[in-house]
Amino acid sequence: MTGNLPTDQLVKSVDGCSFCEELLDPHYITLPAAKEFFQEFRYNKRILIETGGFFVVPSLGALVPGHVLILPKRHYYSVGEIADTDLAQFELLTQRVQSLLLRLYGSCSSFEHGCVEGVGKAGACIDHAHLHMLPLKTDLREGIQSRFGPGAEIHRFSELGQYVSQQIPYLYYRSPNGSSRAYEALQAPSQFFRQLIYATAHTTAPWDWKKDLRVAIVEETYESLRKLLSSEPALIKTARA
Repeated sequence: MTGNLPTDQLVKSVDGCSFCEELLDPHYITLPAAKEFFQEFRYNKRILIETGGFFVVPSLGALVPGHVLILPKRHYYSVGEIADTDLAQFELLTQRVQSLLLRLYGSCSSFEHGCVEGVGKAGACIDHAHLHMLPLKTDLREGIQSRFGPGAEIHRFSELGQYVSQQIPYLYYRSPNGSSRAYEALQAPSQFFRQLIYATAHTTAPWDWKKDLRVAIVEETYESLRKLLSSEPALIKTARA
């Protein structure tokens, strides 16, 4: 099971991680819900953008059209764990994806359940780092703060490393107006952000992605973003820079 990843990336994958399995070869995925998705999805892979260390893919169980994930090829447990040598590329990629979503859908917010290995998942289902980015106009800060307190302002993703070094699982949220905060989350319910979005943004998608994979919305997102990227090659080049 080698896929197209270079050898130095393969040794950093983790057995049983559905993201690691997908990046190597989607046909080898063992997670039942993800396996079901690829049986229905009309394309061989869902990769939209690939850089040296990262992928952008449409999210399974998409909450809204345009819901995507940025995930590293290497198995980091959270964005806060990403090595300094990879962070610049990650920061640039998030900026490019944000520009794509703003251009296509008119808004962009993002969130992460920040896992700490051996301590807690902060509500994540999969402990392979993945940043959700989606065109959601609803501001979730009030709902987050009511449960986890005011949090701390975040200016760069490198600042999330302090939570990992202190062994504190965290939640990261960037609101539609561009304000970013992180919250200590030793006890967070599974898929906390999805539950909050379902309760406050009145989306038609159920909060549990495994109960409705939303294949049609995933395909719509994949096709819309691929069309935009293919029509303007410069967008792909800047995203991969």
